[in-house]
Amino acid sequence: MAAGPASVADEPAGENGYWLSRARREAAEAELAELKLAELQGQLVRADEWAAALARRAAAFREGLLQIPARVSAQLAAETDEARIHALLDAELRQVMLQLTEAT
Repeated sequence: MAAGPASVADEPAGENGYWLSRARREAAEAELAELKLAELQGQLVRADEWAAALARRAAAFREGLLQIPARVSAQLAAETDEARIHALLDAELRQVMLQLTEAT
């Protein structure tokens, strides 16, 4: 028996498919609207923006660490007290870390 045009019995399945598809689309649109609202309210950050900000902070931290020798080498060369050398290095490292945590 050859397949003919769609029968009336096929219509409910087709209609149900339409309504299911429409419901999925509306749910997706609602979810997208919620995400946009959360982003506008500052509750959500785009992953690419977050990654770029993280890369900038990491670069600033690296640069801060690399500048420590230039800042303290003369002081350390003249210092003979081990506790004083430790304190100078500790202060420089803490300053770089503080700048990292305060960066916005």
